[in-house]
Amino acid sequence: MSTGSQKLYFDSIKLDRDWYFVEYRPPIPSHRFATLQLVTPTDRTKEEIVQAMEAELKTWLELYPVPLMVSAFDSKGGLYDLTGLRACNHLMGFPSDDGQDLHSSWRLFPDQELPDRALDENYLRTVYTDIGFKSSEDLRRQSDEVRRASRIGWLVVFVWAVVIPTALAARGESESAG
Repeated sequence: MSTGSQKLYFDSIKLDRDWYFVEYRPPIPSHRFATLQLVTPTDRTKEEIVQAMEAELKTWLELYPVPLMVSAFDSKGGLYDLTGLRACNHLMGFPSDDGQDLHSSWRLFPDQELPDRALDENYLRTVYTDIGFKSSEDLRRQSDEVRRASRIGWLVVFVWAVVIPTALAARGESESAG
């Protein structure tokens, strides 16, 4: 459902929520959902983690009505195991087309169950007006500038390391021969 040839790469949002941190990442190109990582620097109960994940899902879907997957990690980067409390370690959700209802489940939704609005760059531009992004063209241009600067840098190194010493050596030889 892409409306243009440009792919958009959005910045993430990182927030401190008192006893945990969150990082929200808008969808990467060709993906149908955003991600939210909840990270706890200290151990917490499964119940606390579940409550925080459910609250964050609602909060972020109100801000950005784009399908979202929420996952929680401990201080060592390990995924919280919610076995016994929830059917899956990940919570996914999205608002209905009219925005009145929230579809959420403790499972990974297959693509065919997710709305395709996250594939529409124009939609993402209207939803994420407060989040910086770069287009694929911006990234290509930036890469070209870095390559150009690198070539100039190597040319300067070559001139100083090879051309000038060679010229000085040749000049010295011609002066001593003459």
